[in-house]
Amino acid sequence: MTAASWSPVASAMVELVNTLTQVTKQVHSNDAGIYVVPFVLPGTYSLTLEIHGFKKFVRSGIAVGAGQVVRIDVHMEIGEVTETLNVTDSAPAR
Repeated sequence: MTAASWSPVASAMVELVNTLTQVTKQVHSNDAGIYVVPFVLPGTYSLTLEIHGFKKFVRSGIAVGAGQVVRIDVHMEIGEVTETLNVTDSAPAR
């Protein structure tokens, strides 16, 4: 995940929510801006990332299949905390 200057954004709060069950998992990005949400069951999810000084990022409609690893690269935009960047396209499976 990167800022407008393409530098890593450390310690961002990452929240993954199963849209059917509302089961929520929260993690933080590391110093390199990388985050991993382990043990995700198959389903459709919404991903939210937040950190002070950047617009909140929200992507919905993320489909996760059994045994599948899904990579979501996030580009955070500098802005007010009250602003939200919503992304509605689906993420490619890897």
